[in-house]
Amino acid sequence: MIKFFRYHSTHFFFLNNKSGDQWLAIDAGWPCTFQEYRHNLKNLNIKIDELTYLIVTHFHLDHAGLLGELQKTPIVPLVLDFQLSYIDDMERTILKNKDYKEYKRIDMLGLHIMALENLNQHLAQTGFPVHVETADAHSPDHICLITDQGEAIIGDLPPINQIMPDDEKGTENWTRILSRGVSVVYPSHAEPFYP
Repeated sequence: MIKFFRYHSTHFFFLNNKSGDQWLAIDAGWPCTFQEYRHNLKNLNIKIDELTYLIVTHFHLDHAGLLGELQKTPIVPLVLDFQLSYIDDMERTILKNKDYKEYKRIDMLGLHIMALENLNQHLAQTGFPVHVETADAHSPDHICLITDQGEAIIGDLPPINQIMPDDEKGTENWTRILSRGVSVVYPSHAEPFYP
């Protein structure tokens, strides 16, 4: 079962593993909002130190801006090798914004970097009923997660009904996602829907 909360117009998702002793966080909150993130997490009856792993759908500030602060907790950030080159661009954008002068930079040495196949193997071995897929129609580093129950967490992938006929990437992304038996979709900036 997916748990989630919303703040600053973005949803953040959490999955329990099969034995119920570990949590996977999907996306890290907005920069400089650690207390707000923790408060919302508490409302889900999850403590910050119960989060075992974190996966980021893509490195934009509303999805990964809190990663540096979350690295001060026991959480292990699982980052795909092809996402690494997008971290600097995100941090440059954040550091230009005077509202984020307290921003905590990401500790690159503290990231657990994996290839996609290895990430999916790791999630299976640790009992998380989820499969990660690339979904590059939004950005080249973008991924989505599909649970064994047919739930898709799509980050900022455009909804299927908004894909234009000539959008080959979007069409390919959705064809692959739906081929996995998805029955409910959880976007980051809209309510869940049924494809």
